[in-house]
Amino acid sequence: MTPSASAAPSARPSASVTPSASPAASLRPTASASPSVRPTASASATATARVTVAASTAARATAPTTAVARPSVTSLTATGRDYTAVATGFQPGEAVTVTLYSDPITLGTYLANSAGTVTVTWTMPTTVAAGSHRLVFAGAASGSVEKAFTVTSTGTLSGTGASALVPMMTLLGLTALALAGLALTMASRRRRT
Repeated sequence: MTPSASAAPSARPSASVTPSASPAASLRPTASASPSVRPTASASATATARVTVAASTAARATAPTTAVARPSVTSLTATGRDYTAVATGFQPGEAVTVTLYSDPITLGTYLANSAGTVTVTWTMPTTVAAGSHRLVFAGAASGSVEKAFTVTSTGTLSGTGASALVPMMTLLGLTALALAGLALTMASRRRRT
C-alpha cells in the first residue's frame, strides 16, 4: 500500500509527498553435506519521496516598489562671500554632512526637513583659494551628491547659480532691444528715400 498526500495549487505553496517502501527479508536455511546448518539472510528496502511545490499566479505578485529620489543640488547662489546651497532627495530627518572640497572643510551636519531638503548657508572662508571647488552633501542613508563651482579671487561665486544668470539675461535683453531699435531706424530711413 502506498500512502499519498497532495493539495491543489493556491496562493500558498503546497507540497505532495509520495513515500513508498517495499521491505523484503528472507531467512532461508540451506542444507549441505556437512552436519552444520548455515542460515543466510538478506533484506532490502526502497523509499522514494517526491516533493512538488506549486503556487498560483496570484502568489507570485511582487511587492510594490517605491521610486526613490536620488539626492541632487538644486541651487547654489552667492551674495559676495555669503553662499547658500539647497539639496533635495534625502529622507526626512536624515543626517546630511556637507563638506567643501579642494581642502576638505566640513561645513556641518544638517537634518533634512520633512520634504527631504537640506539648506546650507555659510560665509566662504578667506583661506579658500580661487579656482574650482566642490560642495558634497553626504546623506547617512540616501547617498551623496556634489556640485562643482568656481570661486573668484575675491571669494565670490563665478559663473554658476542664479546670481550669475541675472546679469547675463539683462545683458542679452539690452542687446536685443538695441538691435531692434537699430533695425527700426534703418527701416524708416529706407522709406524716406
